[in-house]
Amino acid sequence: MNEVLNIVDFIKRMKKNFLFFLLLSLLASSVTALFFQAKISFKSNAIVKVNTELSSSNINLLNGVIPFQELPRDSYEAEIIQIINSRDFIISLIDDNKFLKVLIAAESYDTRDNKVIYNKKLYDEEKNLWKGDFARFNNDELDLVDYAFIQESFLSNLTISKIDPLFYSIDFYSISPNFSKEVLDALIKKVNEHFMSIEIAKAENKINFLNSEYNSAQIIGLKESITDQISSQIEQLVNVKSIEEIALIRLDNPSMQSLDDAKNMQSRKNFIRIFIAGFSPVLIMIILSFLGFFIRFKKSAPFIEYGKS
Repeated sequence: MNEVLNIVDFIKRMKKNFLFFLLLSLLASSVTALFFQAKISFKSNAIVKVNTELSSSNINLLNGVIPFQELPRDSYEAEIIQIINSRDFIISLIDDNKFLKVLIAAESYDTRDNKVIYNKKLYDEEKNLWKGDFARFNNDELDLVDYAFIQESFLSNLTISKIDPLFYSIDFYSISPNFSKEVLDALIKKVNEHFMSIEIAKAENKINFLNSEYNSAQIIGLKESITDQISSQIEQLVNVKSIEEIALIRLDNPSMQSLDDAKNMQSRKNFIRIFIAGFSPVLIMIILSFLGFFIRFKKSAPFIEYGKS
């Protein structure tokens, strides 16, 4: 029986290796704590609602001008998310608001002066010039690889979570509390501007088409009908322009995280890193000990055929 289930031998092996793996665990934890600490980052959060009921009170006026009134709700929600994640939208957002240098070259944040400190190897703030591997960013036009890199850098700091149907929580993390808030403010504004421009263009195209039809019409009754349609379209256009949040309605405006909250979040991240680094050698020891025990068990019990009763 002792040859088959040598539990005592297993325990001895655990004790023999425990000291080595314990020292390895302490070393891994110390190295992680000293050299691999998480950088402090500030989160801005906004709660938004997808606007799919814009014409509920004026349905006769709008009469389907807003395209997502004719689409399933889930389809329009997905369209907004896809636009936010799209390369062209992100690049336009960053270019319009001059976000690139903070997104790529920011190294630290001076809480006293409320100022972003840039990595001097990447960006010269005084000359407003990119340096080193990013010197190509000084060009007016970048290639698709650079655009993809910028898109990935932006999305790595952006989190969109669905709370309930139509309701979303949007988070952005950066080295500066002001920058995180500015990004979310600009993002929500640009989404609404994007859909607003689409709706205005559609309404204006309808008006232009009706005007051309009016000019070519010969029948007085037809001209009167077209005139009524033009008036209706103009009224619709005015109503569309009056809707400020045509796609995303802000329920909670983008927040600004305090320094204490950011430090607490940084401490939690560091604790998780240190714990994982310290526990990994112990886990490896346990796995190897069980593996060694299993191999010895098989050798000492050759008469057992696994899988058979």
